[in-house]
Amino acid sequence: MDYVAGNPPWVNWESLPEGYRQGSLRVWERFHLLPHTGMGAILYKKELAALFVYVAAHEYLRDGGRLGFLITQTLFKSEAARGFREFRLPDRTPLGILVVHDLVALKPFEAASNRTALLVLAKGLNTEYPVRYCEWVKRGTRPAAEASSLAEVHELVGLRHLHAKPMLPEEANSPWLTGTHETLTVLPRVIGCSAYRAVAGFYSGGANGVYWVKPLMSTPTGHVMIRNLATVGRIHVEEVTQAIEPDFLYPLLRGRDVRRWSGVPSVVALIPQDPVKRLGYDEEQMKAKWPKTYSYLDGFRKVLAARRCRPLRFLLDRGPFYTVIDIAESTFAPWKLVWRDMGNRLAAAVVSDTVHDVLGTRTVVPEHHVMMVPLKQMQEAHYLCAMLNASPSDLVVRCYTVSTQMSTHVLEHVRIPKFDPKDPVHQRLAELSLACHEATARGDSETVRAHEAEIDRLAAQLWGITDDELAAIQAALADMTGGATEPADEDDGE
Repeated sequence: MDYVAGNPPWVNWESLPEGYRQGSLRVWERFHLLPHTGMGAILYKKELAALFVYVAAHEYLRDGGRLGFLITQTLFKSEAARGFREFRLPDRTPLGILVVHDLVALKPFEAASNRTALLVLAKGLNTEYPVRYCEWVKRGTRPAAEASSLAEVHELVGLRHLHAKPMLPEEANSPWLTGTHETLTVLPRVIGCSAYRAVAGFYSGGANGVYWVKPLMSTPTGHVMIRNLATVGRIHVEEVTQAIEPDFLYPLLRGRDVRRWSGVPSVVALIPQDPVKRLGYDEEQMKAKWPKTYSYLDGFRKVLAARRCRPLRFLLDRGPFYTVIDIAESTFAPWKLVWRDMGNRLAAAVVSDTVHDVLGTRTVVPEHHVMMVPLKQMQEAHYLCAMLNASPSDLVVRCYTVSTQMSTHVLEHVRIPKFDPKDPVHQRLAELSLACHEATARGDSETVRAHEAEIDRLAAQLWGITDDELAAIQAALADMTGGATEPADEDDGE
C-alpha cells in the first residue's frame, strides 16, 4: 500500500489475557521491541501501539509508502522504548520519521488522559535528525470539542515548530530531546552523567492504607495512638485506631508535599524495616520488643501477605509479611535532596530531620513518588538543589522526559559536578538555595525570584553558557511551562 493510517489500540499490557501476552511475545522479539534486562522489559510491554507501528509498516506498506498513526508520545521519550527508536524492520529496512505532532496539551480524546502524538514515517528511508517535531498548544482555556471544525480548532490552538534528536549523539535510540534550534545547540553542554545518584523513596506495594498513619496523641505509657489512612492507595483497608510503639514512625514526604525550595511532610509512615538487611524486622523480635506494633500489623496480615508487586514478592519470600521496598541505610541520611517524579516541571528541595508535635524530632522518609539523593552535609545538599532548580537543568529535563517520568534517571542525564567546598561558586550556590528555602517558607516570592536569577547565572557559568544563551533557555522554558512556577498536582496515593 502507498498509505497506511490508523489509531492502534492503546491497551495496558497487564490488562490483556495471559494467553495473548504469552502468544505475542515472539512477535515482540521478532521486531526487537523488548528490552531484555531490567524493569524496562516490564514497563515497555504496556506500549502495545509500538508493535502495531512495526507490524503495519512491515506487512502493509510498500517501500517508499507512508504510515501515519496516532500513538503514545512516551515512545519518543521513554528510556524503555529504545527498541522502538531503532526505526528498522527485521530485514533491516529503515523507517524514516518525517514528522511528529505532539498533541499532549490538547488532550484530543475526551475523558482520557493519554499522552497523544501523531507519527508520520516513510518505509525505506533513514531517519534524519533533527526530526520535525510540532507541539500543539492551547490558546486560552476553552477546549476544542471532538465535533469542532478544523477552522474552530485553529482558533483555539497554536503550533510550536520544534526539532527532535537523540539525547545522546552516540546512542541513536536514546530518548529524544525536543526543543528549538537554539536550545538544542546549547543543552548538550548541560547533558551528561552527574556526580550524584538518586534513589526512589519507600514503596508499600499498594498498601499505603496500612503504613500511612496519623499520630493522634502520646500516651502516659510512652506509646503513640495512631489512626491509619485506610482509603489511601490502591488497596483500601479497615480503619483502625490503636496504640503502638513510636520507634518506627517517621514523617513521610509525599509527592504532593514537594515544591520548588520546599518539602514539608504531611503524614507519618510506619516502617518496621531493618535498613541493613533491607527486610522487615524478624517476627519473633517484633513480638518481644514491639508487641503493639506487631499486633497492629498482624491485623492486616492477609492483605499484606497478598501484595502482588513483583519486586516485593521476591522480598516477601525472604522476610516477614510486613516487609516493604526500598528501605536502606541511606533512607535515614541526615540530609536529602528531593524531587517528585510527577509534574509539569522539575522542582527540587532540601529536607532534613523535622520536628513533629507528637513524635518529636524524626528523620524525614520520602515515599516512592519522591526521588532522593542522601547526603551528609547541608551545604552539599543545597548546592545540588540550586543546580537542579537552575533553568538549564530544568529545560533539559523538560525536553527529554514526560511529566510522569522524572525519575532517578534525571541525574544520569544532567551533568552536575561534585560539590567542592573550596569553590566560591559552589559555596554561593549553596547559600542561595538556603536563602530560597527560607524565603519560600515565609512566602517571599520576590526574593526567591531574585535569588533564582543569580542561581541561573552561576550555574550557567559552570556549564559554559553565555548570557545570551541563558536568556534563550529561560525564554524557551517560560514558553513551555506557560509561566508556571510549580509542578501540577498529581494523585500520589499509589
